[in-house]
Amino acid sequence: MAQFRVAAPRALDEVFSLLPTYGADAALVAGGTDVLIHIRAGKSSPKLLVLLSKVRDLDSTIQVTGSGVLFGALTRLSDVASHPVIRDRYAALADAAGQIGSEQIRNRGTLCGNIGNASPAADTMPPLYIYDAVVNVVGPNGRRAVPIQSFVTAPGKTSLAQGELIESIFCPCPEDGAGSAYIKLARRNGIDIATVGAAAMILGTGKVRVALGAVGPTPVRALDAEDQLGKGLDDADAFERGIDMVAAATKPITDIRASRDYRLAMVKALTREAIRVSLERRLTTGRVLP
Repeated sequence: MAQFRVAAPRALDEVFSLLPTYGADAALVAGGTDVLIHIRAGKSSPKLLVLLSKVRDLDSTIQVTGSGVLFGALTRLSDVASHPVIRDRYAALADAAGQIGSEQIRNRGTLCGNIGNASPAADTMPPLYIYDAVVNVVGPNGRRAVPIQSFVTAPGKTSLAQGELIESIFCPCPEDGAGSAYIKLARRNGIDIATVGAAAMILGTGKVRVALGAVGPTPVRALDAEDQLGKGLDDADAFERGIDMVAAATKPITDIRASRDYRLAMVKALTREAIRVSLERRLTTGRVLP
């Protein structure tokens, strides 16, 4: 059985004083839904677990402003999935948060923890990519803001420096009339991790954004395909060329969940569906945000 110490600091200064002693042997725990699984599976063997739930400097709320939405470090996935503003203006993120694990997992797991694990299949990452989210990081040397596209650098790796942690995530307010959706393919709906995940957003101007998960070492924003997809909303042939460009932007592998060829086919199918649902939602968004 794994042996480790547990610390429950009350302030960020206490967190920063603990981490240098243990370095890479310390693990930060918000909800703990992934950390404990990795320990039991032998994938991780930290000597210190630092519980963040009592740190008074970290927030669990969702703050809605005129410029966007701020998710605190301890914001639960269940709160993201059920919040009326998120469901209305950031529907793809609500879709993703609502499909992670079981209800019990969502009641403990956090949005910041989901991206902090840096899994290529993290459900909330593709939606955060299409919203141009910013990860606010804090450490002993101060605070900095990291664009979401630069945050995950490789499977299980982030741009966090030693001793830093995620303080919050900010999503700018989408344009009026925008619609978005996240479509997930998994072997067991709502429980298993994504075999492929696709997020799309149609802006009020008709521009398209697309991001995908579980089809590369990091989430993929299909930037080269987005202009083509926007042109193709009224042209079926142009649209299919855009879908092909989305698939070309990915680098799926064959593993226990699916083959490379199957994932490529599902990238196309899920992207089409995410765009279709986003177009439908364009007609009904924008009522809740003040």
